[in-house]
Amino acid sequence: MFFDLKYLWFITGRSSSRFIIPIHDLINVMESDLIDILPAVHALTGCDTTSKIGTKTSAFKTAEKYGYELIYSFGKSELTEQMINNAERFLVRCLSSNENIGCFDELRYEVFHKKQLQFNIETFPPISNSIKIHIKRAFLQCHLWLHAPFVSNITIDSLDFGYTIDEEGHLVPDFS
Repeated sequence: MFFDLKYLWFITGRSSSRFIIPIHDLINVMESDLIDILPAVHALTGCDTTSKIGTKTSAFKTAEKYGYELIYSFGKSELTEQMINNAERFLVRCLSSNENIGCFDELRYEVFHKKQLQFNIETFPPISNSIKIHIKRAFLQCHLWLHAPFVSNITIDSLDFGYTIDEEGHLVPDFS
């Protein structure tokens, strides 16, 4: 197991319906490639610190259909342009079954021309430049999760991953 950890439980629910999930039992029955991409899937599709893009279910189906290599190293090593492009392709595939679409700009074009009469700005995909900022924030979150046991060795700067410092000195998403 990870860091020689033998047992890990997750407590969820509210006081009246609280239950405990034995994570160690789940790990024993899950495919190792799937385990390796769980943090990336969670950060890319939306968590407490990132925006929602697609669903966890569509992400797992995408990973199963196209393989895990698009996001396998996400958060584990230094962020590269190739990793950003792979993450964008992964997210596009989570949202569209059209395998000819490779980026969010192309997805926007398709969605606009396909659904012009039922256009809904709330479900309209973002542009590629915006999704790349989302991917950087998701990478930062994933990296922090994966390196949390070594918190004293984390040297990554949040300001390089889509964040800025506001007037009060708080770390906030950079929307510029």
